[in-house]
Amino acid sequence: MKRIGVYGGSFNPPHNGHLIACKEFFKLLNLDRLFIVPAGTAPHKLSKDVEVSNLDRLNMTRLAFSDFEISTFEMDRDDISYTANTILHFNSLFPGDEIIFYMSSDMIYTLQNWYKPYVIAKHCKIACAFRYENEEEKLLEHCKMLHEEYNFNIEIIRFTPLIISSTDVREMIANGDDLKGKVPNTVLSYIKERNLYK
Repeated sequence: MKRIGVYGGSFNPPHNGHLIACKEFFKLLNLDRLFIVPAGTAPHKLSKDVEVSNLDRLNMTRLAFSDFEISTFEMDRDDISYTANTILHFNSLFPGDEIIFYMSSDMIYTLQNWYKPYVIAKHCKIACAFRYENEEEKLLEHCKMLHEEYNFNIEIIRFTPLIISSTDVREMIANGDDLKGKVPNTVLSYIKERNLYK
């Protein structure tokens, strides 16, 4: 049985926080393969304007995660991107293998409200990383609830994250701030060439 990692996100744009998490996920979970899945239309992003095209986000994702595999499954769909559908897709691609879905702790606190949480729980394992300091007790308690009520199988992984968001990066670009250490150089060059987020 192989261990197949799935790491999704809007990646608008991808930044070094994403990249660090991705590399730690691959290493700590001893994954055989890791798929990066840029979102199509995410349900929690419906009310927000998309600053760049899907093609630009896909190109930046390919540049940032050049060491891993990129899946366009969600971008290729015409409807809303639900994690449950994505997990079922990877189960169909890799029957008999273990699907492991990565998320940071800020997302796991709402997992019980996602579309078809029982489907997600049945068909994959969750790898969850701390995003904030001093949240271990809160996170462990929530993971216990998810296991007891939804039968989620959750593994907590520990590494030192880079605390930055894509919103922060977009604001820094708009303000002309220095992005050294925040965004992969290849992505930063692409943003400048395409004059994105201005």
